[in-house]
Amino acid sequence: RHLAGHPLIYYAIRSAEESTSLDDIAVSSDSSEILDTAMKYGVSNIFQRSESLSNDTASKWLVWRDLVEQYEATVEMTVDYIVDLDVTAPLRRPYHIDACVDEATSNQREVVITCYASDRNPYFNMMEKDTDGRWKIVVSSPKSIVNRQKAPTVYSLSSAVYVVSRSALYLHSHWSNADCSLVQIDREYATDIDSEYDFRFIEFLVEKNLVE
Repeated sequence: RHLAGHPLIYYAIRSAEESTSLDDIAVSSDSSEILDTAMKYGVSNIFQRSESLSNDTASKWLVWRDLVEQYEATVEMTVDYIVDLDVTAPLRRPYHIDACVDEATSNQREVVITCYASDRNPYFNMMEKDTDGRWKIVVSSPKSIVNRQKAPTVYSLSSAVYVVSRSALYLHSHWSNADCSLVQIDREYATDIDSEYDFRFIEFLVEKNLVE
């Protein structure tokens, strides 16, 4: 998919190139079209992903392991951290990458993820159905929270940047089990494309010069 004249992967590659904290760039995909596009934009570390790691139910954690193993076997060096840049978050900036890597390396974090202040709050305006079929607030409090301002601050994760230590990839089965830290970024940069509406919203921000 193209955004403002470039395929989405272009924005991930560009931000990686402009980051001051990354040593190399690699692309993993089962799509020959995506891999060819990555090579067009100068990425030399191109890795074919297996079918089992390319379906809708595949674990990204296992995708990261597979990429690390293929990369290390090719370049004959050991990775310290893998920094994942989803192509569906094209508005991330290089300084977001650098901030996340700095948080990971300075504080010995196993996982660092970008986030933004959530517009929905599980203590106040999010509900789930219990086993009896009744709807209830996701996180209950001893005293009812009557306005959003009094609810504990929560954050939504953004796929703009994930930083994961190599050791964590093999110590844990999922990032949520690791020593995790968040780096907050502005909402517009955190937008992740999960729907046509998301794409049109990002397209609007770009066309109206409302983001860098």
